Amino acid sequence: HPAFYEPEKVESDKNEEQTTASSFTEIGTTETSLSSGDVVEIPFIERGGVKYIEAKLNNTIGVDMILDSGCSGATISITEAQYLYAKGAFSEEDYIGPTAATIANGNVEIGALIILREIDLGGKIKCKNVKAQVIDNPQVPLLLGNDVLDRVSSYEVDNANKVIRFKIQ
Repeated sequence: HPAFYEPEKVESDKNEEQTTASSFTEIGTTETSLSSGDVVEIPFIERGGVKYIEAKLNNTIGVDMILDSGCSGATISITEAQYLYAKGAFSEEDYIGPTAATIANGNVEIGALIILREIDLGGKIKCKNVKAQVIDNPQVPLLLGNDVLDRVSSYEVDNANKVIRFKIQ
């Protein structure tokens, strides 16, 4: 396991206020923040009936994440976590502690809880301080769940145009 996966090597008393802060801002060609009621369209690709959104983690690595409204936060397999850790996408300072998660098939998976300081969705929305579960199972995909989806007023999947529309609170 990488160092972030060994609780005794990491400070365990994280500031809870720091780990739950959230914000959405527009990035890219415009410099303005999004206002309440604004709608942002993010394209998705579909593979095998699953919708993937392009995301950039902690301003380093681009990944495709599955949009999963049944997932409480973000989920990363141990294999992906080791790769992202090696590339500097997160560090031991981002480690919160051990966790257990029930996955879609009903199994309980043991893992680690980390904070992704920023998830950039499609180059249009930045989401700060997203809790992510690192699951000790190489088969678990990258999931984008309710820790992000709950930060917007609503979202709508437009299958005809292959976009997800996020309405900002």
